[in-house]
Amino acid sequence: MSHFIQVLNRLKNRNIIPNGFLDVGAHFGESNEIIRAIYPGKRVISFEANPNCEIELKNKGMEHLI
Repeated sequence: MSHFIQVLNRLKNRNIIPNGFLDVGAHFGESNEIIRAIYPGKRVISFEANPNCEIELKNKGMEHLI
C-alpha cells in the first residue's frame, strides 16, 4: 500500500487534483481511507463484488456499490 500512498502524494504535490476517485475491488475500503486522507473532501466511490464486504463499507460510511 505504501507505493499507492507515494503515487497519490506525488500527484498532489504536482497540483493534480482529481474531481473524484473510483476504488475498484474495494474489499473493506482500505484504499478509500488512504484516498480520503490525502484528498479530503473528494468523492470516492467503492466497487466491490463480494457481498460479505458490504457491512464493513457501510459501517465506515463509504459510498459503495456491490
